[in-house]
Amino acid sequence: MEVQITTKEHCVRDVEIKVPHAEIEPEIAKSLRNAQKKVKLEGFRKGKVPLSVVKKLYGPSLEAEVIENLLPVLFQRGAQQKDLHIAAPATIKDMKYQPGGDLTVFYEVEVEPEFELKKHENLKFDREMYEASEDDISEALEQLRKDHSTWEKVEGKAGKDHFVSVDLQELDESGVPLIGKKLENRFLSLKDEQGELTEVGQQLLDIAVDDTRIISVTPPPAEGEAAPMTVKYEVKVNDIQAQTLPDLDDELAKDAGDYENLEELKVELKKRIQKNTQRELDKGFYHKIIEKLIAENTFDLPEGMIKFYISAIIKDMRSRLQEGQDDQLDEKQIAEQYRDGAIFNLKWRLIRKKIAEKYDITVEEKDLEEFIHEYAGDRGIDGKAFWLQMKKSPEKLDDVRADVFEQKVLNVLAEKQKVKEKKVNRKDLEKQK
Repeated sequence: MEVQITTKEHCVRDVEIKVPHAEIEPEIAKSLRNAQKKVKLEGFRKGKVPLSVVKKLYGPSLEAEVIENLLPVLFQRGAQQKDLHIAAPATIKDMKYQPGGDLTVFYEVEVEPEFELKKHENLKFDREMYEASEDDISEALEQLRKDHSTWEKVEGKAGKDHFVSVDLQELDESGVPLIGKKLENRFLSLKDEQGELTEVGQQLLDIAVDDTRIISVTPPPAEGEAAPMTVKYEVKVNDIQAQTLPDLDDELAKDAGDYENLEELKVELKKRIQKNTQRELDKGFYHKIIEKLIAENTFDLPEGMIKFYISAIIKDMRSRLQEGQDDQLDEKQIAEQYRDGAIFNLKWRLIRKKIAEKYDITVEEKDLEEFIHEYAGDRGIDGKAFWLQMKKSPEKLDDVRADVFEQKVLNVLAEKQKVKEKKVNRKDLEKQK
């Protein structure tokens, strides 16, 4: 097979592939043998029709089918042979072939843009480093108490510290039930996080099981919008429960995990809170690095690459739609909405590849196993069992590989910048919000 590449305008290549008939003949012969097994012809048993007869009857159509199936395969081989980095699917511009002769195919394809990696190190960044506070630990401990609490049915009326299971029927302005606006078995606390009665709690105080009441609820307004209308509900109480929280002591620590005492649990909670919060803060830090690299390394993307990326987004959206909802998908609007994001992600993908090549960044199986074990440990899962389970799912493991690869690239980049670290706590982040 001969492959010839001709450079046209930006990122566009003409690819001419010549294939001698001797390389095509085995595929044609294989197709004829497969057809022979299925052909039914009077005077012959199924699968016993002579190959010469099959060739005479079906040879031309089978040969055309073989050629058609070979076209994408040939291009893939040619692209690999010439180390073409394809940006979008190729287009067949022309083809020359006569039965029994050589095959010549002319393709046109867009390739990834060639660019020189310029400024990517010694850039200045601020990085927020989280320090867990006593409030963080207290809140985590309180959540643990709730997770290990016990519940007891209440006989009598609902008090401030109780929870109620209710059915909520929305009413119109005149008090008539609205069809399709009923919520069943909703579990409500009568007080808020500060221990004060909520708007609903004030209206349901002292209610008993099987009692009904009409209450009014005013949803909080969305940012920048006027206050929403008050909604009326008929509430029927199905159950009243009291929650008993365990004491904050060494026994709670032992119930919460493999901890000897409460102090050991607090130390672990602090580590966990700092690690999880830092992970979220670092997403912003890494995003700033990516933005800066894209700004410092300017190059244009081929239009086909952008369109192919967006088409994949649309295809994914369409796969999530229920039957009959296709007409709800405005592809033009989606293409406009996602274009800037597509360009950003594609440019980062190409820059990331350059960084990986420059610093020889690869992902080994031990990297995947380490990531899986850490992921499992953060969630209280058996790391060894989870790793064995993930190895049985190549697609999921490929997703993990992509995440690990990106993180390794980002770690290398972060080490090569001029970073000024700033300690922040919970109050600092709340002020920022």
